[in-house]
Amino acid sequence: MLTEKQIKAKIGGINRSTKAIRNNIQEVLCSIAGRGFDIEVGDVSLFTNLVNATTGMNQARIKRWIRDNGLATWNKDKGRYTLNKNAQTKANEEFEDAHAYCMYLFTDQTKAWYIDPPKAETEKKEFDVKAWAARAYSSHKDHLDAMIKELAKYKEKAKLDLVA
Repeated sequence: MLTEKQIKAKIGGINRSTKAIRNNIQEVLCSIAGRGFDIEVGDVSLFTNLVNATTGMNQARIKRWIRDNGLATWNKDKGRYTLNKNAQTKANEEFEDAHAYCMYLFTDQTKAWYIDPPKAETEKKEFDVKAWAARAYSSHKDHLDAMIKELAKYKEKAKLDLVA
């Protein structure tokens, strides 16, 4: 069994290794996308190798990054990533060369694969008493009287809390 000091040292090593793995994957993702950018090369099949090599990592995030930034789509028939020519054409219109595209992918404009995109704020809905009552009734029709009795107890408690 490891001592506390040894455990802390191992945890520090894991932290450094995790950062290195994330950065390595990001670098490989950007480089493969750069190969896809180049009209002469246009090869994104290495995304398949990368995804297969990253078991234990969050592959859903990696695949989302590939879909959003990698100029590639998953081909179910071939069982591998293939070049998305429309995305390649669009990227070629926006960027001078593959190096410029890769540098763009390394910037903050495109988030790293391991960072979730910001979630859109959802508007908080007002409590709909009628809908709540309809759901409660439809799921527990046999207990309607008991529900009303219990709600009456809470109503009384709320009145007492307001008085106090």
